[in-house]
Amino acid sequence: MTANVLKGENIEPGPLGDLQLAQGERVGLRIWRDYTTDQKAERSRPYEIVGYVAKGEITVVIDGHAAELVEGDSFVIPPDTSHSFSIPIRATVIEATSPPASQALS
Repeated sequence: MTANVLKGENIEPGPLGDLQLAQGERVGLRIWRDYTTDQKAERSRPYEIVGYVAKGEITVVIDGHAAELVEGDSFVIPPDTSHSFSIPIRATVIEATSPPASQALS
């Protein structure tokens, strides 16, 4: 195994309930699998977020604009942009962050 490969059995849970997938120097990948949550408080992060709804549905609010997203939909949240979300039924969301959220939040 090289430093560029992360095998499934080595995936560790992240601090927010996500699974931390491959993490590069400029981009990080994570997944929320069968995840639900009430409306999260509005916040901003110092990194860009690109997400894809692989299963289920979510509501994302970006800069005050709400969008209902279902399987196959995707979204972008620019750095330092106010956002919140809710996931009322189990959903799987794949997310890439640049720079990696694991570096930006530590």
